[in-house]
Formats: sequence, structure tokens, C-alpha cells
Amino acid sequence: MLLSTVFVLRPLAEGTLPLTQGNAIHAWFLHLVRQQDSQLADWLHSQEQRKPFTTSPLQGHLTRQGTSALLRADHTYWLRVTSLVADLSACLLSVEAAPPPKVRLFDVEFEVCAVTSQSQEHPWAQRSTYEQVYTRAVERSPASQHTLDFVSPTVFRSQGRNQLMPVPRLIFASLWDSWHAFAPMPLPPALLPVLSTEVDVLRYELKTQMYDFGNYRQVGFVGPCTVGMPQRQSADALRGMQLLLESAFFAGVGYKTTMGMGQTRRLERPWTTARTAACSKLSLA
Repeated sequence: MLLSTVFVLRPLAEGTLPLTQGNAIHAWFLHLVRQQDSQLADWLHSQEQRKPFTTSPLQGHLTRQGTSALLRADHTYWLRVTSLVADLSACLLSVEAAPPPKVRLFDVEFEVCAVTSQSQEHPWAQRSTYEQVYTRAVERSPASQHTLDFVSPTVFRSQGRNQLMPVPRLIFASLWDSWHAFAPMPLPPALLPVLSTEVDVLRYELKTQMYDFGNYRQVGFVGPCTVGMPQRQSADALRGMQLLLESAFFAGVGYKTTMGMGQTRRLERPWTTARTAACSKLSLA
């Protein structure tokens, strides 16, 4: 099962957090898993290459104070984690069924108000399967253009360097690697070269944003970007593009997705409303 689980949190008292919480949320998540299944937590920690989860930054009414973010005790905040493998999804469903009463991030303690993977309860929560993602892509009329929203800083590591633009070749390489690392059904090998060479960036409204992880800083890009292929391409190629872009909601895109970077979604709305979508943005840095 593919899972996006949202944790709704309320601070027990007013407090501050660093603007970038990726390390703390990553560590908290692994601790949460360890409480449910220590062997699974060890496996997640030991994965050398692509890890089967992502985390988001903390979201809500965060007031910037220099290098910190102020949290108010009368506000609720949220974060989400995603799972790309069945064992981890089962673990998160167990947490959802019996949530922990409290969560601590840095020196701030939160009450856990809700934990949900139900899309009707939160716009960033969702349950799906690889088979459902695949079936939707096959059954939907193939579209030649799609808009991705990069909602937390996104960057690619390519040939030892950081790439701060949504290069289609790198977007699809990232999604392809995630799909083939964890999905039960492989995609045709000939698809990736087509996506790497035939997809173009058609329009974007991007800006750079920095995450300060304490001992190092990482700059990424955020914002909407429309990509597309010529309609002369085969329906299979168009559906393959659609499938991989759909998977970005769970897999994230690019570098440091387990630390809050690369949170991405494919937008259903047209470009003109892309920046005013009802869902909360993952924008604080």
C-alpha cells in the first residue's frame, strides 16, 4: 500500500523551532517506527540507497523570528510522512489506529490531535496502491501536459553537483528509480529514454528557497512547473508520463526527500489557479 499519513499537532505551550526541522522530523519518525517494529526501523535506517519514505516540514501558522519559527499554543500544526512499501504502511496504519498522545520536536512538546491517511479528512492524506496508480494512468485519457507543484525545496544531485532547475530528465529519473525500487510491476525499459528526451518544460513560476540543516545548508526550488510532450507521442508514452508524475505525491522528487525536501504533487487545476489551490503550502524555510 502507498500511504500519506498526516499528523495534526498542537503545542502544549508557546515555543520556537528552527526554520528547518528535517533532521528532527526524520529522527522522530524512525523512533515512532521503532516503537512499533524495531526490525523495520533498523532496515529503514540501514538502507544505503533510496529509502521507502518521505517526510514533510511542519506546517501551519509559523511566525518567523530570525532563524526560528514561533509556534502558538492556540494553533494546530501538521506534518506528513509517506510510505512506499507494505510493511511501513502497515506500521503507520497501526499508529493511526492508536496514536501516541504526544510528540516532541527539539524542545517543543505537542499534543497529537489527529492522525489520518484519509483524503476526505486532510488534503495531504491519502491511501492508494501501485496497482491503483497504474490503473488510473492506463484508464485515463492520455494528456500531453501536466503541472507539477514543487511545494518544498527541491534539488537534484547530478554528476556530483546540485541542479536547481526542474530538468525533465532528472525529474523522471528520480520517479523512475522510486517506482522500480518498490513497485511490484516494472515499466517498459523503453519508456525512460522517451521521457528523458521528449518531455519539455513549458512554463514555470519558480523561486529558490534555502533549508538550513544546522551543519550545512541546502538550496532548492519551489513553485509550479508545467511539462509536456508532443501529442504525436504514443498513448503509452503519455500514460507513462502521467503515471510517474502521479506517483510523485508519495515518492517525492529529487534529493533529501526523507528530510522534508522534494514534496511534490501533480495539480488537477489549470495553471491560472495553481498558486491559489486550497491545500496548505509547504513553504516555510
